[in-house]
Amino acid sequence: MSLEIDLFCERDGFLLEAKHHFPASGISGVFGPSGCGKTTLLRAIAGLIPSRGDLHFKATSWQRDGRQLVPVHQRNLAYLAQQPALFPHLDVAGNLAYAYKRVPKLQRQITPQLASDIMGIGDYQHRGPASLSGGEKQRVAIARALCSNPQLLLMDEPLSALDSEAKSQLLPYLKSIHHELDCPIIYVSHSQTEMAQLADQLVIMHEGGIVRHGPADQLLSQLDSPLALTNNAVSIVHARVLEHDAEFHLSELDSDIGKLVVPLVDLPAGSQLRLCLAAKDISLCLEKPTSSSIQNILPATVSAISEAQQGAVTVQLECHGHHLLAKLTAKSASELDLQAGKSVFAQIKSVSVSS
Repeated sequence: MSLEIDLFCERDGFLLEAKHHFPASGISGVFGPSGCGKTTLLRAIAGLIPSRGDLHFKATSWQRDGRQLVPVHQRNLAYLAQQPALFPHLDVAGNLAYAYKRVPKLQRQITPQLASDIMGIGDYQHRGPASLSGGEKQRVAIARALCSNPQLLLMDEPLSALDSEAKSQLLPYLKSIHHELDCPIIYVSHSQTEMAQLADQLVIMHEGGIVRHGPADQLLSQLDSPLALTNNAVSIVHARVLEHDAEFHLSELDSDIGKLVVPLVDLPAGSQLRLCLAAKDISLCLEKPTSSSIQNILPATVSAISEAQQGAVTVQLECHGHHLLAKLTAKSASELDLQAGKSVFAQIKSVSVSS
């Protein structure tokens, strides 16, 4: 079962035309620049703005031929906007209870206690919204959304109003929802880093339409994707913890691209990980260095090279059958005489671990 959309929406001269099948599990990331229609798409799915076309969720038609068959308040979904919008007159426990009490008793599976545990807000229960930081408010808002026991969770750039530290603190909790609850999530963002860390599937929007879609790990590393040519290009690599080196605070991983050494991860051997490799943190050389401070140096083959843009090129590499991207200056690429099929060594300066 999935969410199937074929929607048309025209507002203030902007036209949304979107046809897609979202999977019934995992996180589907919707990515694109500001103004491309991401929020309009989410609001049309939620029924918050009028649209034409069809909308089916699981075995139920929410909308057919533009006629709303299931009203907004009966769609079993939760919509989380950029701002938390907590009830200021209620404490955290009261905010969660408000959502939970509106759920029919036979459908109550996610309790306020469970939602609090997932979002790590057990110590906040008797605090008012005014006493919470921006990140804490957003965690409470997400927990309140979970207390409504949705079958579908729509998240519209929930981290956009937070600073970098608050974002990094909140990301693990978003992953917990994915791991612990059987609730598909459609996650809107214009941040490639968030997409790389969270999304299983990726939808790319441009000027009101869906232009690309597919598994996130594949789409992020395709050289013909608009994501590959930005300064924030990133590749996803899946890995498993092999062992830890307590003396030097390191962990050894077995990954899609070979063995990697990363800063110590607080997970037992055998744990599965998602790694995010920024293209700008990968350099290339033709011979393997005999002495280097870089821990991860892997053999690779050049698959393709982008055209130079502002003095830089993006190189797609194949490593153990897996693609990753490297960002180099056009001068470096020329001096190395890089071309498709050439053998190189990829020096991975840093690895971001996302469990």
